[in-house]
Amino acid sequence: MFRSLSRFTGSLARLRLQEDREAQREKAFDILCETFTLLTKIPSVYVKPDDFLSLPVKVNIKVLPLNEVTTEETPGATVHADLDFFLPLSHESISSKYKMNLESPEVSKRFSQVNQLTDGDCPRIVELGCWNKPGHLEYLAYRVVWEADEVPRMGTDGNSRPLRVVTGWKRPPRFAFAPRFRPYLHTHYSPDSEPTHYWVKSGLSHIKIAVYNTSNGDPRFLLRSEILTIIAAISTRLMDKELEDHLIIPVRKPLLHYTRYRYC
Repeated sequence: MFRSLSRFTGSLARLRLQEDREAQREKAFDILCETFTLLTKIPSVYVKPDDFLSLPVKVNIKVLPLNEVTTEETPGATVHADLDFFLPLSHESISSKYKMNLESPEVSKRFSQVNQLTDGDCPRIVELGCWNKPGHLEYLAYRVVWEADEVPRMGTDGNSRPLRVVTGWKRPPRFAFAPRFRPYLHTHYSPDSEPTHYWVKSGLSHIKIAVYNTSNGDPRFLLRSEILTIIAAISTRLMDKELEDHLIIPVRKPLLHYTRYRYC
């Protein structure tokens, strides 16, 4: 009897915990939606420090150090510490250990073609004057995907595995922002902005999103489209039933921009 009572009590406790977490998720979702709506009303393409003060959430911006040693971006992802969510990779940390294997004629030819469409020193790009036009930035987005998901890397099994195999980051077969956010994430006026590609890790709530933006950029401020994309990603993932055990949704957002773009 006592054993049965103990099991019953434990079941009630787990049910209560589940209900509490569900309530927390719904409350967080509502606050994030309110924040998203307020940000859409900001007339500037930038979100400045004073704008954050009017939001219903506290925004704490930190500059994380680059990981120069390994290709692991989520060390101890279940531990709640600043650097345990994302430890950004540097170009050096990947290129020094997993250089692109361009020995195959097909891969080498494709690399040359992609370079011609994305390299900032390319005379054709300069001639067209399309540094920060959507078409050029879409090519940059493609380059990120191609180099991460397709190009074989030296130092892997048979020098034939791409970074997605090494790091565990894979593009999901489908990912869609909640419908309420979509109209604001792809602007049809200048500056043009759009999230283009997504990567997730199995079993983790983490997500990486490639976003392009055609504004001239100001390193002092965050673009409004950046913040909107992050909030939309957190909110969408937060209400994903497969992630119901997670209340923290880390997002990393590489920005594809002719003054900010970095690839590896």
